[in-house]
Amino acid sequence: MRFNDYAIEYLIDKNTSTIYETTTDDHSISQSKFTGSMDENISFNLDGLEMTAFNHYVGNDSVAIFNDSSGNSNKASEMNPETTKSTYFKSLNLPF
Repeated sequence: MRFNDYAIEYLIDKNTSTIYETTTDDHSISQSKFTGSMDENISFNLDGLEMTAFNHYVGNDSVAIFNDSSGNSNKASEMNPETTKSTYFKSLNLPF
């Protein structure tokens, strides 16, 4: 998700049911296990904030909606996963 002065980067690993999150202005990484499917709804907790996410169009990963328990909702666009891993999540040494 891109905002005026920073972006939130999410990386969703469907194989391990893990979601990773960082921002372009603070490179610390948060991670959480999630339950569910992006075609319906996933639930997860990042740093104490309950969140959900789902594909905007079922079966299409290009656009997702992220909601948090405080009422914020944002639309996210798919980026190249390899570029995202090597740019924002390199310290995790995730497989490509």
